[in-house]
Amino acid sequence: MTRTRSSGLLLLMLLLVCQAAGAQGWLVAPARQELTLRPGESETFVVRLEREQAKTSAGPVRFSVSPSDWDVTREGEVVLAPPQSSLESANGWVLFSPASFVLPAGGMQQIRVTVTVPLEMLPGVYRAGLFFEEQSTIPPQAEQTKRVVFRYRLSTLIYVMVPPLDKKVAVRDVEAKENSNGTVTIRALLANSGSMHLRPQQWVEVRDERGDTLLKTEPKPTMVLLPGHELVVELPLPQPLPRRVSYQIRYLVDAAPGLPLQSTILTLVGRE
Repeated sequence: MTRTRSSGLLLLMLLLVCQAAGAQGWLVAPARQELTLRPGESETFVVRLEREQAKTSAGPVRFSVSPSDWDVTREGEVVLAPPQSSLESANGWVLFSPASFVLPAGGMQQIRVTVTVPLEMLPGVYRAGLFFEEQSTIPPQAEQTKRVVFRYRLSTLIYVMVPPLDKKVAVRDVEAKENSNGTVTIRALLANSGSMHLRPQQWVEVRDERGDTLLKTEPKPTMVLLPGHELVVELPLPQPLPRRVSYQIRYLVDAAPGLPLQSTILTLVGRE
């Protein structure tokens, strides 16, 4: 299996490209499609790639559409792989049209996508991805000039849920890490032993020695937690805690509707 791991530099480049695409008015909708299908069933949906009308002159852009498998590592990194290279791949079930097109400024292209689950498939969550990549020819560069060229690569991620599915999650190895600047970061391991993918929310409550609540963070989503996967998560507290006071830190995880709220209590003793 050939895989490409997103390095920190690549993730930064992708963020810059996404920001640039947003600034230029590119939009893919939906960015995520979730389907519940039983073996033998199929469903068709439409993905739209839109381009806002440019304020300055801008030529047409050619895009190609290609499938890819994807996964999420324990550290929350996205890993890409060739189509149908994993047991959880749904790319062999996906048909789409057109596979390439030209989009002018102010234009919109619809891509028709049909997903059909094979008759013999077992219950589980299967994944596919459609990537839209710019293929336009770069014009010749004038002499004694410098320029930066952005090529856009946008995506729609597809989840195919074949029932019945169950939800199971465990929160392990919760610890409070003190940083050099006086702040505290909560680190934990989330383990999904069920067959349904989860999108946990995590937050922290801090209480003093008398039990008074000093700090409560807003719920923050983690990266998606795929079935059979573990995910290392971190949650930094928004402000330093005085070192001479002892605290009770309550770390909470709401993994999914229908699952009990998970709570872990840590004690941070006053430090000199």
